Amino acid sequence: MKILKFILVFLFTLLVARSYSQSTWAYVYALLQQNGCTGSCHNGSGSSTLNLDEAGDMAKVYDNIISIDPTNPTAKAGHNKLIYPGIPELSFLLRKINCGFDENLAIETAEGDNMPVNISPMSNRDIEVVRQWILYGAKETGNIIDTAIISNYYNTYGNSPYKAGKRQTKPSAPNVGEGFQMHFGPVFLNPQTETEVNIKIPLFLDQSVDVTKIEEYQNYYSHHFILYKYSSSASSVASGIRTVTDFSDVSNGSMVSAWSYTRTVELPHGAAYKWGTTSYFDFNYHIPNHDADSIMAAEVYLNIGASPQSSSRQQMYSTLINYGMGGAYPFMLYLPNLNVDDTLTDATYDSNTLDSLYIWLLSSHTHKYGKDYDIYKRNSDGTRGEQLYEGFYNEDYTFNQGYYDWQHPAVRYFEPSVAVSQKDGLIHEAIFNNTGSSAVGYGLTTDDEMMLFFMQYTLAPIDTSSSSEIINVNKPSFDFTFSPNPANEKAIVAYALDQDAQIKLELFDALGKSNTVLMNKNQAKGNYKFSLDNVKLASGIYTIKLSVDGNSISKKLIYTSTK
Repeated sequence: MKILKFILVFLFTLLVARSYSQSTWAYVYALLQQNGCTGSCHNGSGSSTLNLDEAGDMAKVYDNIISIDPTNPTAKAGHNKLIYPGIPELSFLLRKINCGFDENLAIETAEGDNMPVNISPMSNRDIEVVRQWILYGAKETGNIIDTAIISNYYNTYGNSPYKAGKRQTKPSAPNVGEGFQMHFGPVFLNPQTETEVNIKIPLFLDQSVDVTKIEEYQNYYSHHFILYKYSSSASSVASGIRTVTDFSDVSNGSMVSAWSYTRTVELPHGAAYKWGTTSYFDFNYHIPNHDADSIMAAEVYLNIGASPQSSSRQQMYSTLINYGMGGAYPFMLYLPNLNVDDTLTDATYDSNTLDSLYIWLLSSHTHKYGKDYDIYKRNSDGTRGEQLYEGFYNEDYTFNQGYYDWQHPAVRYFEPSVAVSQKDGLIHEAIFNNTGSSAVGYGLTTDDEMMLFFMQYTLAPIDTSSSSEIINVNKPSFDFTFSPNPANEKAIVAYALDQDAQIKLELFDALGKSNTVLMNKNQAKGNYKFSLDNVKLASGIYTIKLSVDGNSISKKLIYTSTK
């Protein structure tokens, strides 16, 4: 009987896949039948009230699970739905079939056992298909995901030695009472492809909070990640991943912060992002896969440091300012392919207000033709005033490296914040050199161009008087040196630790690709030296990155091989 049932299920699966080849939901429905979910439990006659069979009526099964509250009280209290379109972590049906596949989907003890019971769980590939269907909105019609890339990843590239082929390790979440973790992904990309996506994500909290720290983790190849916050539920915005194909859906709501690479945003004492009990966010993620032959599984983690909301903390605001008459017309950006430096200048100001902004952070953004980016205070007569940002600085804004790194642009913090008159405003100036085969304009891919800067500010000076210790992220409590520089096989990296810490030393080539992890281990307080004598390198320019408990400093290394 078991063999006969297997044959019937197999034939049914083939029939469904053939009859509904354009429907991902039909494919998912077939997986549920094939993997025992309707055996003795969810077939309408078993012990469960959930019917995943409905005599082959897929429309009824769809209605049984989409946005439906689970009967389990713990899952329901956790804001789960059986299937929550766009949110795998809140989709109880997916979490029940997880069976240890992904810790982001783990069930709690009070939520019962994993399914199916007493038979083999779904394969990792099949669980991923269900997750991707949910991520892309759990639609009833249409072929909304590429099952081939998922099969290739799990069957061929799942254990790939290439960096792009590995999913990043989930970082430890904040301690209970100190914050929470948010996650998005994975998004799969074939080699030498690029995508930009948005997704609406809800957050349910017991009380309104002040967010004072965001640790952001993204794949190394990522171009940017921007976190937006809606002012309301954004019910008109579709659930699930929205692939950005034009500028009508690049951003929604007000910006919280932006990242070009993994880093921690820790607000100064006296300032906070203000989040309510029910908040909705838009994740904007731009990911190119530069790898030649490996599928990328890209994802983002956010560790949110939060505390009960307090009126004593000022709200931190964020904004992006594009080139084009103060940012209103970014499509004015146009770069002919003349292979010469082209300098563009723009200003942003509000002549109708005498108020000031108190800037805490400045950073810039271009694509591959960007050669420099500078920001100045604007004088009342429209001329350039004090320079606030120099694009030649390294990503931590600790030294002038002599060139603009468009993939990892400098981030400058001001503590104390710097007052800027809104009436006078700011001037931003960038240099481009289009060495391509055709002219380029403002666009979404790295083959197009952008010119914008990002700032965070408050509307009044930040009160730091009650802070016993103000952390200046421009001046980490550690540093390192290497000598000689230009270096060779005899070069020594030296650093000191003022306390026990997790140390990671990495080496990147001129394109920003990781060549090797030189060291990754816990070390006790003390002085250390690391020799490059066993590292085989060709002559060229490299970046050495030292991370201490997740905080990092990067420096350029000119390497000359003697071998």
